[in-house]
Amino acid sequence: MILKLFLLIFPVCALSLPINNLVPPTIHQIMLEATNTGKLRVSTPDLPGITSFRFKANINEYLLDPSSESGKISGKTDKKTGNSWLIELEYPLRIGDSVYYSAYVESGAVGYRRDGKWDVRNFVTEVTDSSISKNKIA
Repeated sequence: MILKLFLLIFPVCALSLPINNLVPPTIHQIMLEATNTGKLRVSTPDLPGITSFRFKANINEYLLDPSSESGKISGKTDKKTGNSWLIELEYPLRIGDSVYYSAYVESGAVGYRRDGKWDVRNFVTEVTDSSISKNKIA
């Protein structure tokens, strides 16, 4: 009886243990920024195992089915930037716009999705070469 109980419980417990102490990635946080130069920046922190980051969104319009609808704006990256995964999209936003989005990280053959809504409340100032004053040394 004890052996049968062990054989019934052990596989379930073994499946719940992390392999090699690796915890599968999830999407903990999605950060969105609207820049003063007409870009939408979307990022998520880097976690071990992430191999790609994708994003799709509609502006001021719901994503009716985030799992299949493509969205009016979208982007993908297979390379992290520093300690995060960053997608920059050329899309001018206005204060008050609502971004309805679906973000997706991939780890091997497994994907994790987070859907949400973000409202544009302000713009992040983006420094460009033309906005930097050049001081001449005499």
